[in-house]
Amino acid sequence: MATQMEKGKEQVGHLFLGIVVLTWGINFGIVKSAYQDLSPILFAAIRFTVSGILVFMLTLWREKGVRIRWEDLGRVICVGVLGLGFYQIFWSIGLKITSASNSALILSTHLMGEKIFPQQIVGGALILRGVHRGLRT
Repeated sequence: MATQMEKGKEQVGHLFLGIVVLTWGINFGIVKSAYQDLSPILFAAIRFTVSGILVFMLTLWREKGVRIRWEDLGRVICVGVLGLGFYQIFWSIGLKITSASNSALILSTHLMGEKIFPQQIVGGALILRGVHRGLRT
């Protein structure tokens, strides 16, 4: 049986997970509305430059330094270029030409490495059908 302290930590963890889900959920609409004033690429560049600096400063503060082992440098660069560079550029351009709802639905179908059940296949087909209809209107 979990102690009171463990239950408290679990509840705080659930609170933070809820905040993450809400943040991800509103992200599409906020970013889409920013495109009224800025191009997708410029907005992504500003967004990730500012957040990168903040994360770097937080890491320096918490860890008292930042070290990347020489043998990991290639992987770090690859993740940065592909995961933050290309992915964000293509997502930003895609969001510019579709709705925030369609973008959220398409990204929610990302199931790589997970076991897929028949209900998920039906749900995915319904999502894609809805996206397809949304693109035609």
